[in-house]
Order: sequence, then C-alpha cells, then structure tokens
Amino acid sequence: MYKTAVICIVILCGIAWAIPENPQVLEASGKEIYSEPVIVATPANPIPVTGRLNNVLMILESTGDSVGLYDAYNGNYLRPLCPVPNPGASATPINAIQGPDGNIYVSDQVGDAVFMYDTTGTYLGVYANSADGLDNTRGIAFRGTHLFITNGSPANVTKEFSGPHTLFRNFINDGSSPFDILFLSDGKALLADMSASNRISLYDTNGVFIRSIITTSFPEQIQADQVLPGAFLVAAFSSNQVIDFDTTGTIFRTFALSGGRGVYRLGNGNILATYGVGVVELDSLTGAIISTKHGGSGRFIEKYTIATGTTEPNFNKRPFIKLNRIYPNPFTGRTLISYNLPITEKVVLKIYNCLGNEVRTLINHNQTTGNYSVVWDGKDNIGNNLPNGIYICQLKTRNQVEHRQLILVK
Repeated sequence: MYKTAVICIVILCGIAWAIPENPQVLEASGKEIYSEPVIVATPANPIPVTGRLNNVLMILESTGDSVGLYDAYNGNYLRPLCPVPNPGASATPINAIQGPDGNIYVSDQVGDAVFMYDTTGTYLGVYANSADGLDNTRGIAFRGTHLFITNGSPANVTKEFSGPHTLFRNFINDGSSPFDILFLSDGKALLADMSASNRISLYDTNGVFIRSIITTSFPEQIQADQVLPGAFLVAAFSSNQVIDFDTTGTIFRTFALSGGRGVYRLGNGNILATYGVGVVELDSLTGAIISTKHGGSGRFIEKYTIATGTTEPNFNKRPFIKLNRIYPNPFTGRTLISYNLPITEKVVLKIYNCLGNEVRTLINHNQTTGNYSVVWDGKDNIGNNLPNGIYICQLKTRNQVEHRQLILVK
C-alpha cells in the first residue's frame, strides 16, 4: 500500500449521470453479461491490434552509450537500436526523440551536441553542437519543425533551432537551469528547472514565464500521463520519486524511486521509469518495483515508430485484453465497465480506492473469448456505499494488467 501522502480529488458535478435502465444489458450486482464473440487469434489470422506494432519506446542508456527499444505496453526490452553518438565522440546521451521527419535526434550532455540518426539507427550527422552555443545539453523536444534544446550550467538556456546549425532564438533564458521541456497542445511549455528554484514551471508560447506548478528537487524528465487526461509525470532525481500532477499544481500521487530520471505511463497502466542502474516497472497502485526490464544507466523515455516497410515480429506475439471506455464517468449510481477478451483465461476485475486499497471484486474466474460488460454500483464487497472520490478499475489476466480511472459523485 502507499507509504506516501496521496491527495484524492473529488470533482463535484451538477449533471445527473445515469445508465439507461435496460435489464437485458445491465446487472447492478456486478455480474458480467456475455455479448457477441470476437475472432480467436491464429498464426494465419492474428487479431489486429491498433497501434500495438508501432507502440514502441526508445530509452537511452548512458553507460553503454546506446538506444534500446522497449514494448510500450508492458515495458519489456526488445532489442538495441543503435550506439550513440557517432563513434569516437565523448558521450553521455540523455534524450532520444523522433522528429517530424521520422529521424531520431539524440542529445549528448558531455558532448554538448545533438546527433541525428534514421529510423534504422544509422548515423546521419550533427544537428547542433558547441559551435552553435550548446553546453551541458539535456532534454530536447520538437514543436512543429523547430527543435528546442535545453542546456544547463553555465549556459542555463533553452535554445530554439529551425534547422541543423540554424539558431532561431534563445527561447528561455531567465536564469533557470532546464533539464527537460515538454510542449502542451496549445504551444505552451512545461520546464523542469533544477536551479535553486527546483520546480516545474509553465511558460507561454514565446518562452515567457507564467507560473511555478510544483516544486521538487532536481526534476528530470516530464511526460504526459496517458491515464489521467490533463495530468503529467516527472521523475525527480534528488527527491527520489515520480510525481503525478496537473498544471494547477495538484499532486495526485507520488511513487518512490531512488534517483529517478526518465518516466512513462505504460499501456498496461503501470509506470516505466529509469534510474542509475536500470529500467524498472512500477506498480501503479502500490508504487512497488514489479520487475527490472534492463540494466545500465537509463535516461529519458520516448515513443518510437519503426521504419515504413519493416516489421518487428517480437512486438506483437500475443493478443491482449482491452479495457474499453467506462461510461458514464463521472457517475452517480452505476457505471458500465466493458472489455474485450481475445483468448479464454482467468479474468480478475477489481476496484481500488485512490490509496490503492481494494474495495470491490467484480470478476474472479475463467471466461471464454468475447466482449463483456460489467456494472459497478459504487458499493464495496459487503454492499456498503462508498464515499465520493477517485477510484481505479483494474482488469488483470495471467500476463497483462489494464487500468482506468473512475470518479464517483453522489
């Protein structure tokens, strides 16, 4: 269970959410209702998995100076992509990202440079280096076709480039010591600042400071949280934790991790994180380390798309469960939880509160292939009404776990 303080946020709503009363579709008891079957996967006819084949992550490992590929669903290590940077150069790679042109851009903290590779990992050349004003280079990010490069002490500036060796402007140059930058959909930016301020800050589209969001010691990578819309994750090296927060400064959860560097929310709902001795998967409910995916000094975690026309047969070896959209959500009395089961196996469907405590078991037995719907009535295992708040729905099979957030408002 959680050993750190957790803030539960309750969203009050004046709208009366309700599920249509249809006894043939819903059962308030939590009993599952079998509907139409789905096609069983065979080697000749695999179940199509939208986004799974290209749902791959890149993680830099700065001891061996290489980029590795990982499964974005469960965090498993797949294979190396390329050594970095170009042979013979001084190297402490921090961040590998894929640009709008499909090429891979790798920042090097000691080499004071950003290097370019194609999607197969073939080295293309230098995008920018110390001759372009880079010094102590860290996190990088694209906004459109422009690349933004953070630089620490003594430069302490985030530079904006419109092309290779073409400095457009100093985007943020206000004394912050940036370690990473993440752009929001409206063009504003979150900056991980490890100066004396030790904070995550919000900047406008022209790099002008708006406000401080949260404070934490030595923040490194910032990522959007796929499970909580509008929320973000940051790995804090000196605070020894991963923080889940939003732009209002609300902290939803913290996960203990010594010397955290990179962070990413996996497709199974857990947290993939890096620190000085490897890449680990953290349980999204307890924060415990479930497994170590790979050794070495892991750095930032980013999405990767394979080259067109190539295949990665190990990325899609098995069909997987899918926990669909829960509706209504928020809900007042009952909500419908639906999921797809591609193979016959044991299914466990549980509800947890925001402290990670189990409050309801809805399913705990074998099920055959098919689409299922389950109703949760906001009660615990003995029939007591649960208080308003955030809950987590967990769907688990032998090899996989899916999570969705629920908000109960009465």
